[in-house]
Amino acid sequence: MAFFATIKPAINRVLADLFGDEQLRVQITYQKKGATVWSDSLKQNVVTRASTTLCAILLKHNKRTVNQSKSPNVQVGDRLYLIRYADAPTGMSLNDTIVHDGQTWDLKAIDQIFDFAYSVTVEGN
Repeated sequence: MAFFATIKPAINRVLADLFGDEQLRVQITYQKKGATVWSDSLKQNVVTRASTTLCAILLKHNKRTVNQSKSPNVQVGDRLYLIRYADAPTGMSLNDTIVHDGQTWDLKAIDQIFDFAYSVTVEGN
């Protein structure tokens, strides 16, 4: 771990630069799935969601990033949101959603990148 400790400050500086770039950074709403409750007005059960607005870097999976053996449901063209570790909601799960550009995206994969960031994959278009 001594090597990791030596490169950690440099990685944090690069991430700060990436998230500081207005052309790379996008604003998303992360919706964490909550309890299912009865709605008298709708006469049905509805899922509650706790929303958090945060910044992310939007990427797309290409042939080199898709490893079918590791994440068989991730496909070329899927969107990948890079979220800073410190900004990420605790207890993220595949039951959560991301809202970006007026669309709601279901999560397909969540990968933690040490204590730097999370890679969150959603269905592509």
